[in-house]
Amino acid sequence: MVSFGGGELRSMIPAFFCRTAVETSSHALFSCPVVSQWWLASPFGLRFRDDAREPEDFMGQIFSCEDADVIWGALTFLYAVWECRNRALFQGQQLSMEKVLARLNALESIPSGPIVRRTMEHSTRWYPPQANVLKLNFDASFVDKVAGFGLIARNNEGLIMTTACAYPVDTSTTLLAEALAFRWAITLALNLHFLEVCFETDCLQLYEAWNKGRQGSSYLMSILSDCRNLISGFNVCCFSFVCCSGNSVVDRLANDSSKYPNYVWIEEVPAEVEVLGQSGVIANLAT
Repeated sequence: MVSFGGGELRSMIPAFFCRTAVETSSHALFSCPVVSQWWLASPFGLRFRDDAREPEDFMGQIFSCEDADVIWGALTFLYAVWECRNRALFQGQQLSMEKVLARLNALESIPSGPIVRRTMEHSTRWYPPQANVLKLNFDASFVDKVAGFGLIARNNEGLIMTTACAYPVDTSTTLLAEALAFRWAITLALNLHFLEVCFETDCLQLYEAWNKGRQGSSYLMSILSDCRNLISGFNVCCFSFVCCSGNSVVDRLANDSSKYPNYVWIEEVPAEVEVLGQSGVIANLAT
């Protein structure tokens, strides 16, 4: 027996995935222990708040990400979960995270119509995050097989919470340097107890590799797998892309990282990048 009340699917049968609760649309699509792990392992790395109960609570968290690509992808992932769940329930098909990701990739390859269109435009400037969320921009420099990292964390008012550098880091390619910088940024945020965060990169290859969510044995996939495991420590976490012009502060920090090996500044920034750190923020807060 299934009934609908207030837009919420309610069933008298046990939940399909975990069999430990009564099935509701919120449980089936978001809060089920199995499905919540899929959301964490997805390209969007979403960990829903413990107090989320109704569909609008979960959807509100998705839309709070602000990044159009993340929102569109998360909604597509939501549909993929629902479709794969129904195929398993009614057609007896096997269900796994790999099948959901494969369906996500298939859905994203379908051309959008004239009314609903996924934007492929990317921001060229730094924009503040939602209230209570910190945006952590990071970057990597790479010269002669040695990388240096830079990071800056700012709140929704553009105030600097942390800046950091790391140097030297041995690696073999620019993309691996960017991926290692991402893992370093996540680890640093966790150590500083930043629990509601949005990471931002100017490396399109890294951003696309993350969003594809593919599994593999390559070193890059291993680093990204580490990142997916680490983000389970956040209450809120998203990943966005910005063009190089919106990431100038950490680009400078990464390039100067040999001057400040493994430095962390709290609520301040090195003098030579202070102007870069504030000029773009003031302009964007005024828009």
